[in-house]
Amino acid sequence: MRPRMIDDMTLRKLSPKTQAGYLRAVLRFTRFFGRSPNLASPEDLRAFQLYLVEQGVSSTTINATLTGLTFFFGVTLDRPSALKRMSRVRHRRSYPRSSASRRAKFNKISQESASLNEMKGRSVNANFWKRASIQLILFSYA
Repeated sequence: MRPRMIDDMTLRKLSPKTQAGYLRAVLRFTRFFGRSPNLASPEDLRAFQLYLVEQGVSSTTINATLTGLTFFFGVTLDRPSALKRMSRVRHRRSYPRSSASRRAKFNKISQESASLNEMKGRSVNANFWKRASIQLILFSYA
């Protein structure tokens, strides 16, 4: 099966790194499965994905593994139905920030600035206000 898969990838002009990743995915599944991967059922593939999640594998690695297995089962074995129980893992994105969150941060800084300006009239050490202003400026860029 390995030579056929390499031929299929070469025919499609996949880069050497992509080929290595796909082969690594099939090898990892084969080690988990303990038999030839062409004997795997959709339930076996689902169990493998569950195993990856339980092992704490990152979503990027899981999705890359699924891509390699999709190629193997869909192209090399011509069994795309074997993957019907597999699904991509969603990434948790922390950026880019939406304009709503930027607006909320701006409003918070504006309110803090306004309350600082109200308090400035009171007799307080000038160094305190310098530090507070610097921290406010730094916070706005964080």
